[in-house]
Amino acid sequence: MSIFNLFMILFIPIGTYLLNYFRKRMCTYSKAQRFSYFILSITMGAAPMVYLQSVESERGLGTVLAIFLVGIAFFWFPIVGGREPNT
Repeated sequence: MSIFNLFMILFIPIGTYLLNYFRKRMCTYSKAQRFSYFILSITMGAAPMVYLQSVESERGLGTVLAIFLVGIAFFWFPIVGGREPNT
């Protein structure tokens, strides 16, 4: 198992916890902070995909586990980040 796989296994639950933590406190945020939260959630989903395409493509496509974890992050973080603050 590579370092990237271990990072992704920890990144998904910790990232979800942090997004939910900030989302619950979003009632007092300004529009600029809400927009930055939205960009952060999209970035959290897209960053592993960019890494996999750029760095791992030089060494091969990557492991099946890495592709599976990136796919989860690619869809999971925008869904969690796009939820309403009061849910």
